Amino acid sequence: MSSTESKSNKPSYHAVAPVLAPATELTGVQSGRVVAIAPDGDILVQVDGAGDQLTACDFLQASSSDCPVFAVGDEVLVHVGPPGGRGCVLGAKKRYDPTASSDQPVVSDTELPEHVVVEAGKSLSLRCGETTIKITKEGKILIKGVDILARAKRTHRIKGGTVAIN
Repeated sequence: MSSTESKSNKPSYHAVAPVLAPATELTGVQSGRVVAIAPDGDILVQVDGAGDQLTACDFLQASSSDCPVFAVGDEVLVHVGPPGGRGCVLGAKKRYDPTASSDQPVVSDTELPEHVVVEAGKSLSLRCGETTIKITKEGKILIKGVDILARAKRTHRIKGGTVAIN
């Protein structure tokens, strides 16, 4: 068992002294490598050309739902401020993969509350292939599809001023 692992296989961290930007002439956007992630959230980066000095960094969050995951060994772009300041990881440095499909489902481990409300000013549409569910602010719900199936274990009620079939 290594010194960074406990019996529960969860990594344990030793106290890390605060590390600030290296006292070198390197400032601006630089390449670097993640060396460690401290328990307090500091991302410790070894900036290329700064020798063995580490820079404690925050990270750039592009949106409220975007929280990047960095791992030790990741190559990153980091903005290095003046000596004594904190750095900022701008993102992971990777090659673009044109074959990566955007059709892959997006998986999120975010827990949602029991009830989620999605609001739109004029209309809200869900679309998948040839099927569409559209809800308008006038109170209309339009369901379009090749086949539409409605099932109920108990009563299936259809209420309206008039009901037109065909």
